[in-house]
Amino acid sequence: MGEKPKLLWGHFMATIYIADALTKFTNGCSSIDIEEQSIQKVFNSLANTYPDLVGSVFNSDLKPQRFVAVFLDGENINDIDTNTYMVSDKTNIDFVAALAGG
Repeated sequence: MGEKPKLLWGHFMATIYIADALTKFTNGCSSIDIEEQSIQKVFNSLANTYPDLVGSVFNSDLKPQRFVAVFLDGENINDIDTNTYMVSDKTNIDFVAALAGG
């Protein structure tokens, strides 16, 4: 498993949890601390640090792909405006590969 980096570019700390199935895009990191103000800025920081996330986890607009579920403190945020959701000191953001079935 990769070393847990801290990305210090803002004001509030969020802990990002990456599902095992998606850690291949984060150099094996399953937990990342990011200091930012909004959810979208967290996404931007993740994409800058881990460019393989773009096209796999994020689309070209840095929005989560349809097959990736993103939870902010347990609430699904895939369909919200990520610029308006702010990060607090103890925010947890989970990226989970959505399950498909039939």
